[in-house]
Amino acid sequence: MNRSTWVWLVLAVVGAVSAETVFDFNNRSMQGWHNRVWDAGAAEGKGAWVDLPADVIDMPKTINGGKILPEDPGNNLFFSSTDGYPGDQNEQGSFLKPKQIDQGLNVKWVRSPAFHLTEDGDLTFDFVWGKNIDSKAPASEADIPFAADKSQSAWVGLCLRDAGTGRFVLTCPGTGQMGGRYVACRFPAEALQALDRTRSYTLDLITLRAAFESWIALDNVVIPGVLDDPVLRAKVKTRDRGPAPVCEAVPLMRGGNGISLASLLMDLADRESLSYLDAVPFTTRLYSSYDRRTTTADKPDWFANDDHSQFVRIEEHDGKKWGVLADLQGPGAIVRFWVTVAGTDGTGTLRIYIDGNLAVEGRVLDVISGGALCGAPLSSSVSPRTDYLHRGHDLYLPIPFAASCKVMYTSPTQFAEKRSESFYYNLEARRYPQGTPVESFSKAVLQRERVTIDEVNRRLAGSDKGLLGKPCALTAFDATLAPGESLTRRFKGPAAIRQIALSVNRGHDGQALRSTVLSLTFDGERTVWVPVGDFFGTGYQLAASHSWYSDVTPDGVMTCAWVMPFERDCEMTIHNYGTGRIVLSDTQVVTAPYRWDGARSMYFGAGWTEYAKHPTRINGSHHDLNYVTLTGTGRLLGTALTLYNGSDKWWGEGDEKVFVDGETAPSFVGTGSEDYYGYAWGRPEPFSHPFLMQPNGSGATAAAIVLNTRNRVLDAIPFTKGIQFDMEMWHWQDTKVNYATTAYWYMRPGGTSNRGEAVEAVRRPVPKSAKDVL
Repeated sequence: MNRSTWVWLVLAVVGAVSAETVFDFNNRSMQGWHNRVWDAGAAEGKGAWVDLPADVIDMPKTINGGKILPEDPGNNLFFSSTDGYPGDQNEQGSFLKPKQIDQGLNVKWVRSPAFHLTEDGDLTFDFVWGKNIDSKAPASEADIPFAADKSQSAWVGLCLRDAGTGRFVLTCPGTGQMGGRYVACRFPAEALQALDRTRSYTLDLITLRAAFESWIALDNVVIPGVLDDPVLRAKVKTRDRGPAPVCEAVPLMRGGNGISLASLLMDLADRESLSYLDAVPFTTRLYSSYDRRTTTADKPDWFANDDHSQFVRIEEHDGKKWGVLADLQGPGAIVRFWVTVAGTDGTGTLRIYIDGNLAVEGRVLDVISGGALCGAPLSSSVSPRTDYLHRGHDLYLPIPFAASCKVMYTSPTQFAEKRSESFYYNLEARRYPQGTPVESFSKAVLQRERVTIDEVNRRLAGSDKGLLGKPCALTAFDATLAPGESLTRRFKGPAAIRQIALSVNRGHDGQALRSTVLSLTFDGERTVWVPVGDFFGTGYQLAASHSWYSDVTPDGVMTCAWVMPFERDCEMTIHNYGTGRIVLSDTQVVTAPYRWDGARSMYFGAGWTEYAKHPTRINGSHHDLNYVTLTGTGRLLGTALTLYNGSDKWWGEGDEKVFVDGETAPSFVGTGSEDYYGYAWGRPEPFSHPFLMQPNGSGATAAAIVLNTRNRVLDAIPFTKGIQFDMEMWHWQDTKVNYATTAYWYMRPGGTSNRGEAVEAVRRPVPKSAKDVL
C-alpha cells in the first residue's frame, strides 16, 4: 500500500481559546503536584519511588508504616506552603526543606501533573535554592537514588521530564545563595519547539543535596500548554492567550478501505473508532490450545480441561516436529497473541509465515513479550511481580496478512519422546472478506512503522485520554445523597461523553461502591446500569489501577474514558440504593462534539449481574456462568469480574465460551479464566496494563477478593445478530463464591441485553470474609 495514503494530521480547532497553565502557590495549595517518596516495601522489597496525592497531610500507613525514610523523629512531608523561607522577606511559595525532614539523607523529589505543550512561548518559573551545585543534572528519573551520599556532591534544580520515557529533556539548576530572592528562570520557546508535542511532560523538582542546610523553593510556574487531566485542569488557574488553534497529532485521514499495520495501529489509539461500525466488515475468532474434546454442550466432555499443547496438526520441517497453532487462508490480521509455558525454559521457537514467507522467527517469549518485535505495552508480560516463566505473555502488535497466515511452534521439550512441556496459547485473528486490500506484515513494514509504533506505545502507556485539542465541555458537581435518593444530569447532542470521574465516600466504603449505581440513557435507550465500583474495575474494595479505559487513584477517584455517543440527548443518573448516606466528590463529566452517523454509530452499553453464594459444583459438576447475552448488531468491548473466593483453592480453571450470531458451537473456547484476563497460573500478584488488569488478586490463594478486567480494542468481537459470553465455573474445590460480572459493549440503536436493573443484588451486603459467602 502506498505509504502516502496514511498520515498523522495536525488538527486545528478553529476558534478555540488557548490558555497557559499557571501554578501560583500563594494560595497554599499544591494544585496537583505530587510528593515522591521512597516505598521500601515496593518492588519485592527492593524499594521504589511512589507518588503521594497532592496536598497530602499524612503519609499513608501502607507506605513505610506511615513514616518517611530514613526514619527521623522530626520527619514531615516534603512540601509546605508557609510565610517565607530562611533569610527572605516573607515570600510565599512552595518549599523543600531537607533538614526538617530526614537530616539530609533522603533525596527530595516532587512532580507536577502531566501536561502537553500546545502553545508557543517560554515555560517560566521563579526559583531559588540554598548552598552550591557541584554535579551534573541527572539524565533520567532512573538516575535519582534513594539516599544521597554525604561524601558526594549533589544537584539541585528543576527538570522537564518526558513522561513516556522518564528522560529529563531540559534541566535548570537552582539559582541564588542561601537567603537569596526568587529569580525568574525559563525553558526558552526555541528549546520547547524542538520537543515532540504529542507527548506528555512533567516538571520535576529535585535536590540530591546531602548537606543539612540545603533547601529549595519554587513559585509562579507558567506552562504554555494544558494539563492532560481535565478534572484537575478545571481546578488549576489558567490565563487566556486569545483565540488560537489547539493542536494534537491524531490519526485522521485514511486512504481507501485498505488494511495495514499503520491503519490498525491508528485504530488502536483512536478511542472514537470503536463507536462506529467498521467500513470493512470482519469476523473474529479465537485459536487456542483448548481441549479438543470440548465441542458442544450436549456432549459429555464439554468441561474437558486438558488445555495445553493442543495444535491444529503436527508437521515436520528441518528435521524437527512443529505444532501448527493456526493456518489461516484469505485476508486477515492477528490482533492478540497470548502464551505461557510450563516444564520448559521458554526458549522454544515461534515462526509466523505471512503469504507463504517467513516474517517472524525467534524465541517464543522474546517474540510475544520480550520486545523482539516492539516495546511495551504492545509487547509485555504480567505481572511484573511474578516470576517470568509464571507470567502471561501478551502481544497486541497487529500482524495483517493479504493471503494467508501460518503460525508454528517447536521446542525440544515439547516434542521429546517423553514430553515434559505444557504450551498454552490464545491467538485472536480478524478475518476480512475476500478481495479486501491488505498490506501484509513484513520485517520491512515493521521497520517502516517504528515511529507509529513508538507513538502508539507512548499513548497507551501514558495519561492520554483522547481529549487534547478537542473543544470539551466540563460539568462538575459534588453532592450528598441519602438512602433512596438519586441525582440526574442531562446533556444535549449530538455529542459524546468522553470522560466520567467521581468518588464515592472517598472509596473507603465498600458497600457504597456496590450500592451506588451509575445509569446512562442515550436518546431514550437506557444501556448502562452498573454499580460504580464494578463499572470502574475496582469492585467493592478500593484498588488503584490504570488502564486504557479506566483509572482508580489511591484516594478513591474513579475515572473512565469510554467514548459514549448520542444523537439527541443523554441522561446520567447516580442512584443510592444503600442504607447509608453517600458523598459524591470530584464528580466530573466531560463531553465533546461527535459526528453521529445514522448508519454506523452505536450506543455504549454496560451490564452487571452477581451470582451470590453460588456453588462451584451443581450436582457434582462444573457449569457455565453467563456474563451477558446481547441481541442486535455491535461489538463486545470487554468484561470485568469481582469475585470473592470461598476457599483458598484456585477458582479460575474455567474457559470462556463465546457464541457469535447464533452459533451452536462456540467460535471462542479459551484455556482458563486467568489466561483470558492476560495473566497465568492463577497468580495473585496485582498488575495494570492498558488492556488487562488485576488490581487485587488475593483470592487466588486465599478466601478473599479478586478483581480482573479485560478491555478489547482491535480484539473486540463483532456480531450482526447477537452474542452470548459464558465462562465455565471450574473451581478446584466444591465450595461457594460470590461471582459478579460486568460486560461492556457497543450496539446499534434498538439492541437489547439480558442485563437490567438488579436493585436487590446491589443492596445485598458485600462479603468481608469467607463466612459471608459460605
